[in-house]
Amino acid sequence: MCDKFFESVGITEDALYCGKGAFNVVHQFGETVEGGFVNHFILTQFFRKYSREQDNARALLILNHHNAAHWTSIANKLGTNISTLQGNGKLIVIDVLKEIYEKLKIGQTSSASDPIDLNNLFTRCQQTIQDFRKGGSNKIVVIIDDLSDILSADDGSSDSSFEESEKKLMEFLLKLKALSIQCHEDNACAVAITSLVNSPEISTDSNELTRFAKSVSQRLPSLLFEVAPLSTGFSSNVTGFLKVVYKPRKRDGTNKVIEKAFIKNYHFKLDSNGARVTPL
Repeated sequence: MCDKFFESVGITEDALYCGKGAFNVVHQFGETVEGGFVNHFILTQFFRKYSREQDNARALLILNHHNAAHWTSIANKLGTNISTLQGNGKLIVIDVLKEIYEKLKIGQTSSASDPIDLNNLFTRCQQTIQDFRKGGSNKIVVIIDDLSDILSADDGSSDSSFEESEKKLMEFLLKLKALSIQCHEDNACAVAITSLVNSPEISTDSNELTRFAKSVSQRLPSLLFEVAPLSTGFSSNVTGFLKVVYKPRKRDGTNKVIEKAFIKNYHFKLDSNGARVTPL
């Protein structure tokens, strides 16, 4: 299951969820392997670990690539009921895909590729986190479905170049990271940010998207998961290649490193119960 997955790659819940400015990035290479399983594991393990009343754990899920049914189905397989979490206020979902569809129906937008208002999205994220904190939550995770899809949609605007879209999205992410740091400094409320970014297969726009994915992977994460297909092609025993990169954290107010950095490489195999890894 997902708890054994993180344990098997040497990642603790503290590293995933509790660091000051914690930012987990899943960098997926191409479309022939699905890196989103890491995001699903992070959500499930979060509620499994911090289910006690005193933790008052809350999550914000931003959907812009897969729909709610996809997330609900996978969560059920992993033993997490998204509908129940939403019903009791532990999980808030901002379904960008659904909102775009609703706007199309009533004629407020003419295209599903219209850019996402990142200023508005950040305001909603900030307000949701504030509401969680007012409710006494001291453990919060924010999961963004796929950054590359946000960038692709924004680049579809005739008023915006790719470079401008890239800059706006990076500013949005840096503001989220700054918000995580501020929450930690205010009252030791841990806010972890998690997202997938995709380096696509060779295509007309692959160079720009790959450059953005590389920039995100270098600038933002305290914890980076790189997920790639096997270079040798299909194997019934192995789904893909996984690299885990963990950067050291420093104790608040000092330069003392409290955890060691590491880079670990694995083969992984996905099945209906989770993922199994084999060190390389």
